Amino acid sequence: MTKTIAVLGGGSAGFTAARTAAKHVAKVLFFMGDNADAASLCVNRGCMPSKAMFQPIDVMHHARQQRWLKVEPIQPDAYLGQIVAWKDREIARFRAYRQRAIRNAAGDDFTIVRADAHFVDANTLEAAGERYRFDAAVIATGSVPAFPPVDGLNELRDQVWTSDEFLSNTELPESLTVIGAGAIGLEFALRYARLGCAVTMIARSRPLSSWPASFGERIAEIYEHEGIRMMNGTSPRSVHRDGEGLFIVETEGPNGFEPVASHRLAV
Repeated sequence: MTKTIAVLGGGSAGFTAARTAAKHVAKVLFFMGDNADAASLCVNRGCMPSKAMFQPIDVMHHARQQRWLKVEPIQPDAYLGQIVAWKDREIARFRAYRQRAIRNAAGDDFTIVRADAHFVDANTLEAAGERYRFDAAVIATGSVPAFPPVDGLNELRDQVWTSDEFLSNTELPESLTVIGAGAIGLEFALRYARLGCAVTMIARSRPLSSWPASFGERIAEIYEHEGIRMMNGTSPRSVHRDGEGLFIVETEGPNGFEPVASHRLAV
């Protein structure tokens, strides 16, 4: 008996799950949501745009390291903006490719529903006023940036960067503080340092704290060699902006209490 699999989420994970279910002779209900054309976190705000940005930054960095060529952007002041514009063009092309692939998957056993859905009961979903029965469901509705519980941070939410702002920003700040040393923070911190920004990273324990200690210790060594200030074992206690507009992070670490000032702040 053919099973009906409902997949909620039109991004990379959801579409992969839906296609895999279809290959195993299941009937698929693919719910893409009201923002279907821009719903993919991976394509629009995750792995793909970030790696597209990092590639030209790293190419220039590694060429400079050889020390036998002078490597400089043709337009230094516009370099980051050019990278973002190129990234946007590349992502737009892949987004169109993904949408074609989704449209081509539609058929008698692969129903695409471009509307938000909610559960009515354990085996029923409702979307756009219609109800759909299913045998099993896959929830792949993505994620949103999370802000750590630091005093004063909520009041500055609209001014603090997350990965979203990194992907759209076109002007390099003089200095940047990053609260957190997970994979995403590490990726962007390194590239901004390679562009010439003075970067400080604040980690309550160490980089990549969910991995073996040797990973984080080695990463910290590499990043310090790249010119990034690593404040490991340091807790951000509070955040505010001073009279000059600088972000001030009050920290407590191995050396006691210390304020860290920067032009931009990211979490």
